[in-house]
Amino acid sequence: MSGEEIAKVSLEIGSIKLRPNNPYLWASGYRMPIYNDNRMLLGNYEHRILIANELKKIVEKNNISFDYVAGIPTAGIAPAASLAQILDKPLIIYDNGEFLEAESSISDLISSSENSDLIASTCPYAIPMSVRLANNERKPFIYVRQNNKDHGMERKIEGIVSKGQRAFLVDLFTDSEKSYLVSAMDAIYEVTNAQVGMAKWMISKNKVNVDGKKLLVLEDLISTGSSSIKEIIEYRKYGAIVEQLLSIFNYGFPEVNKNFIDEKISVNSALYYDTLLKIAKQTNYINSEQEKLLADWRLDPFNWGEKHGFIKGSKPLN
Repeated sequence: MSGEEIAKVSLEIGSIKLRPNNPYLWASGYRMPIYNDNRMLLGNYEHRILIANELKKIVEKNNISFDYVAGIPTAGIAPAASLAQILDKPLIIYDNGEFLEAESSISDLISSSENSDLIASTCPYAIPMSVRLANNERKPFIYVRQNNKDHGMERKIEGIVSKGQRAFLVDLFTDSEKSYLVSAMDAIYEVTNAQVGMAKWMISKNKVNVDGKKLLVLEDLISTGSSSIKEIIEYRKYGAIVEQLLSIFNYGFPEVNKNFIDEKISVNSALYYDTLLKIAKQTNYINSEQEKLLADWRLDPFNWGEKHGFIKGSKPLN
């Protein structure tokens, strides 16, 4: 049932949008009838925990054993942080050939963030601590990119933020990178026009040795699977044992499963495309004709647009 609940929430808040009669233009140039932004689910504590609990059920049902949770940057880190928190397991972040164990102590932040409406974070290193803080206080969460995303909605702020909200921004950066705290605060203030509090830490790069360690990898979305497989192959270069991949959403393209099987990767997801279509039809989000179009897309996504008269183009996503 949780997969169905995630589908309902995703359609309600617009983290998944279905538009088979006026398809979106993906960054690849193809016209596609679906747009997915799971980062919007970060904005509500209940949504974050709904997803984390569904992933936890998958771990328990399949008796998955592991040493670390690893969230694929950047979208996989925040949901991985919630999962690691409820499983009481350490979370690591991979960056430029190094694995860092995420900071988990939030005691110093609690009193400072009491008067805030939402918890914000720079990325990637501050995300785990900030998500833990947001979950403990049951508050919305957002994170701020260093630069606007180069495709899709081209957002700098990921998550849902509104005018008047008072944000508490956590900045955690390493000794080899420069903080972008001021620009992050400015980006939040531009939207909220309200007070932005902040906490700032410098952390040293204490590398985690993953040789012989089992990693449970979490991805935001599985479409072709190529980016996930590429990341896992990279982890394996350092001796990590990676056999399990979880995701929030999975399109379930037929040919993708073979690619994971070839790499000896077991994949489980909280929400699958078939369940999404079922809920979209039940809630009258789509009609029967649109349901057929969407089912047809999943079978042949890269030829679907031209087959139905939607030619590849360069019009931005809207």
